[in-house]
Amino acid sequence: MSASHGDGLRESYDQLPYETRARRKTHPDTLATLATVFGLTPPLVETARVLELGCGTGENLLAIACALPGSSCVGVDFSAPQIAKAEGLAAAASIGNARFICSDFKEIVRDQQYDYIVAHGLLSWIPPESHDDLIALCGACLSPGSLLYLSYNALPGWHHRQMVRDYLLQETADIPGIAAKVPAARTALASLAKTVDKVDQAYGRIVADENDNVAKLGDSYLAHDLLETYNTAFYFADLVRRGAEHELYYVGEAGFEAMVPDTYPAKIAEALKAIPDLHDREQRLDFLTNRSFRESVFVKGQQPAKQPDQRSLATLYFASPLKRSAERSADQTTIGYQSPGGTDIAVEPGATEVALDELATCYPEALSLEAILRRVQQADDQPLKQDAIMALMSSLFTAYSRGLINLHSSAPRVFSAATDQPAAPALARAQAGRGTRVITVLLENVEINDEDCLAILPHLDGQHDHARLATLLSSDGGGLGQRLDVALAKLARVGLLTEPQTT
Repeated sequence: MSASHGDGLRESYDQLPYETRARRKTHPDTLATLATVFGLTPPLVETARVLELGCGTGENLLAIACALPGSSCVGVDFSAPQIAKAEGLAAAASIGNARFICSDFKEIVRDQQYDYIVAHGLLSWIPPESHDDLIALCGACLSPGSLLYLSYNALPGWHHRQMVRDYLLQETADIPGIAAKVPAARTALASLAKTVDKVDQAYGRIVADENDNVAKLGDSYLAHDLLETYNTAFYFADLVRRGAEHELYYVGEAGFEAMVPDTYPAKIAEALKAIPDLHDREQRLDFLTNRSFRESVFVKGQQPAKQPDQRSLATLYFASPLKRSAERSADQTTIGYQSPGGTDIAVEPGATEVALDELATCYPEALSLEAILRRVQQADDQPLKQDAIMALMSSLFTAYSRGLINLHSSAPRVFSAATDQPAAPALARAQAGRGTRVITVLLENVEINDEDCLAILPHLDGQHDHARLATLLSSDGGGLGQRLDVALAKLARVGLLTEPQTT
């Protein structure tokens, strides 16, 4: 990246910092789980060396550091105001295993080795001459068997969004400064959406969708996705080739369900199943679905399996928020479950039913396969036969393939119920003192709108018992003990109760 290029981009992000949020798919645990499913043995997550390139204001990396207190985390970004915000939040949360560097990624010392590298929102948004430099840096800084998360805008789907971007760039070309461009671009896009709605149905949908994205994702998205100087999209096959040149081999997508043919409508699923090669199938998938964004995972110096292996479940941990759709009746042939997002799954009565009920009861805590089998056997009051175990594993893998079960390489440090002196993640406690959005140890962004939850969350440091916490609630409404129990249960359900941190 030349000085002029770097200065222009730096000024843009200095003026309007990108709103950084946690992304669960960047969690080393997510990457390690995917690698395990594809036959690899990833680096230990609990003591991982993590590098995030383009870390922005640091929330994602700080969430990783908070969730993995034995890890060592480094964040790099070339915007001094963004790094200052990251350092301020780290200090407020007393997170000591994360440090931040204000630098161009090209200036990072390459003899330092990492177990996990996260590069979200970076590759597509740097000058084209820097693309190979970024991939080469990741290859140089990863130790053998280590993993890279790389997100990027994908073709052919980005072609449609590029039309809207080109329009907004023209409309704001004479306006100096990214901060001033944003409101003008918002007005121009809204006007375009109204104008083309009845003129061209297909084009109208494209513009309307982007207008909705801008309304939902805010100014930083509009500024840095649609108005930034550089935004390059890639074909999947091209990125796989470029990665292999640096011994970075494609494992899969951070969202595993996106790779599963049965995730898609029947005609698309049928077309995908006819393609045996994983890379060919993934490239065809982008054309069949007009995909515009990917979150790809690569491994350094090893060849992963080309198909997932259900036997990998034996080493993983399971968690699921699925709940029964209705109470079971005596004549039911299937049992329905529903995810918080409204996705349904039906299973036959028996082992899978017991397993899903157990997972729902202890969520967000995770159970090993051994623990699940033990509870199924207790419910059936007899040992499970091998074919029954394999059938259960197949059912659980199907649920994972649909995004209905979360797999973990190690059990997350969360509790499903409050302890005598409950604790919340240090990062969430610090964030709760500043606003209503907090991040869990599962790297999920949670909006806390309950007044009782907000009142106690900053004080959940593992040093206060229930009686002391109850005094923090407002006296309006009475029943402080009961209200406290309800608030703690809500925080536990979203993954905000954890082990107290020791210093």
